[in-house]
Amino acid sequence: MAAPEGAPLHPPAMGGKTAWGVSATIASGTADDPEELAKMKKAQGDFDQRTADRLTRLADMDRNASTLLEGRQERKSGFQMGVIKGADEHRKRQEGILLKMQEAKVKKEEELKAKKKLKKQQEKKDKKKEKKRKKTSSDEDSSDSASSEKKTKKEVKEEQKKAAEEEAMRKLQELEAKRQAETGKQKEKEAKKKAKEELAVWKAEKEKKQVEEDFKRQGDAQKRLEEASDKRKQEAKKKEADAAAKKAAEEQEAQKKKEELAKRKDLFDTSSTKKKKEDDASKKAKTASKTQLAGGYKVRDHVRATQDITIRGNLVVMKDTSGTVVGPAESDPTMRVAVDFVKRQDGGVAVLNCVPREIKRG
Repeated sequence: MAAPEGAPLHPPAMGGKTAWGVSATIASGTADDPEELAKMKKAQGDFDQRTADRLTRLADMDRNASTLLEGRQERKSGFQMGVIKGADEHRKRQEGILLKMQEAKVKKEEELKAKKKLKKQQEKKDKKKEKKRKKTSSDEDSSDSASSEKKTKKEVKEEQKKAAEEEAMRKLQELEAKRQAETGKQKEKEAKKKAKEELAVWKAEKEKKQVEEDFKRQGDAQKRLEEASDKRKQEAKKKEADAAAKKAAEEQEAQKKKEELAKRKDLFDTSSTKKKKEDDASKKAKTASKTQLAGGYKVRDHVRATQDITIRGNLVVMKDTSGTVVGPAESDPTMRVAVDFVKRQDGGVAVLNCVPREIKRG
């Protein structure tokens, strides 16, 4: 059954399509939508291409591991603290906030100025009214001083006291308004200072975190490169050891075949020829006994194996096994010595061609 039109490729567990199930979808039935099958094939092709590209990139990184390491070390040595990605946007937001705060401050100051101006105008009007009232009252007092006996001195004093109380109340209100304005300014100043401090702390923490992440990534990359380098070295050593073992086995096999051939020839040799060969071998042994071999050894020197000797990974002679030097190695007489060990672990009886570091006197 084909997946619904427009369904996402992943995840399949949620009813979507998947590039890994193309062949199963195609083989599900002949009634499937051809366009849907074409989409699935295209998705599979894209997935295969991404996989091939990823493997190619990994192979390039493996080949250029030393170049990548040098480049990263060069960048590390020339590292300079830069602007953190995303810090510009945060800085712009903070600047916008500060700008709005400043605009609000200016607007508030303008409102306060307007209020003060209105207040001054109102005070002027009140003063004018008070003067006018006093003037009127004084005129009335002077004109009706004889006839207005209703107003006593006590009433005049009460009016004056009331006016003084009103004036004191007005001044108190002015002081309270001034105090509230100063308190608002102080709060606004403290809020601005706190916002700046928080922004600075956030920037410092962000920069510290970014630097730590950079160093961690560089350390991980360095570790992976070192592991890859160690792995390549171990593989090279293993190949070298396998090649040496193979060469030694081939030499051993050639020596064995040569000895078998010599034995077969001895069966057909006449007594005189055999005697002559024995004399030649005796002379050769005497000459070789006087000649120093590789590593300063001589014929008939008693030696021991300094390590386990293997051929193609198979143990042939164990460490400390005794043996006797019989002469130079036929395959490499200048660098190797032929040794007849008392016991071979593989059951062979032929001599082994050893390098000087594989044996010691004793």
